[in-house]
Amino acid sequence: MRHGEKKLFRRGIALFLSLSLALGCAGCGGTGSTDSTGMSASAATMFLRKMEGAVTVSDAEGKSIEPAENLGLYSGYGMGTEAESFAWIDLDKVKLAKLDEYSEAAISKDGKNLSIEIQSGSLFFNVTEPLADDETMEIRTSSMMVGIRGTCGWVTENTAALLEGTVTVTAEGQSATVSAGEMAVLTDEGTLEVKPFTTSSVPAFVAVELEDDEVLAEEVKDDAGIDVLDPVDPICLRDMYTYSRSLTYNADGELCAEGEYFADEQGRIARNIGKPVGEYVATNDTVTTYEYNDEGTLQTQIIDRVSNNGDLVYYEVTEDTADHRTMVNISDEDCRREVIYYYDAQGRITRSEDVVDGQLLWEDTYTYDGDGKLIRSDRSSGHYVLYEYD
Repeated sequence: MRHGEKKLFRRGIALFLSLSLALGCAGCGGTGSTDSTGMSASAATMFLRKMEGAVTVSDAEGKSIEPAENLGLYSGYGMGTEAESFAWIDLDKVKLAKLDEYSEAAISKDGKNLSIEIQSGSLFFNVTEPLADDETMEIRTSSMMVGIRGTCGWVTENTAALLEGTVTVTAEGQSATVSAGEMAVLTDEGTLEVKPFTTSSVPAFVAVELEDDEVLAEEVKDDAGIDVLDPVDPICLRDMYTYSRSLTYNADGELCAEGEYFADEQGRIARNIGKPVGEYVATNDTVTTYEYNDEGTLQTQIIDRVSNNGDLVYYEVTEDTADHRTMVNISDEDCRREVIYYYDAQGRITRSEDVVDGQLLWEDTYTYDGDGKLIRSDRSSGHYVLYEYD
């Protein structure tokens, strides 16, 4: 719940994250001690182990309880966090859950069956030992069903991402296997997609847990190939394209060009083939190649106008800073044409300008979806580009 407003559940299959774990921490509290509710802490197997910022706790009847570190948690309890606030839940000695900011969750336990319902926001989980055959743990949202045995990752309403292990994900009648370094996403169209993710995709509230646990970080690096201790510089990230095709439309909505993209072994864009379509088919086909310097960032972009006797156009990077990159056409000495790209803190392009002899020719703005994928760019001339992914 964000700012006290109840988040409505989308209709659909609840996400069940079945984790086979050992729930054997019956003696986690001191004998005879009580928590702030007056209940015996020795009877609790779950605890609000740590908290940061504004955290709320309620009992099974919805009554507010004063939060405190090592507070015993019982079936039906709920927790919520506000801005820049987090809650760490000790489910027993071999599993930890962490609630992100602006998140809500409720826990229930029936014998050896444990369930966490994510009502809003995100949850990190770390299971260090597999569950016994007769034990289950479920993490639910409103979108998917995921079965896991002893693993580490995070869950949002429509995403289950793994840092360790292998899971089976089911949603909307679809099923897929997800391994470490992959995430399953239920799209708005109801399609279950499995795709790899990079270090930059790991949420900050998850990354800090790995940074504080070097052993876990090394295990994740070995299993998922994700190294949060040595992340890729955002300036390099801007060259790591994940889309594979682009479709360019004119201001009237007519398709006028198609582009196909190919990556190198480092995941950077290496080549782009552009083909005009429709009434534009008589214009130039292009093959663009990208060359990188020793630091791993783009240095030169070479455009081969294939149908114009192989006329080559060279763009060279003249400025490359955290917030922008400038590329200048060095093929034409009679006019200075430069393209300036602007980036956010994650290395994503947000805007670009095409400037000829100091005059702005056109400007492009870029749109991303909830998963951070580039989906569209719009040009001030009315043209726009849609991006597709394999």
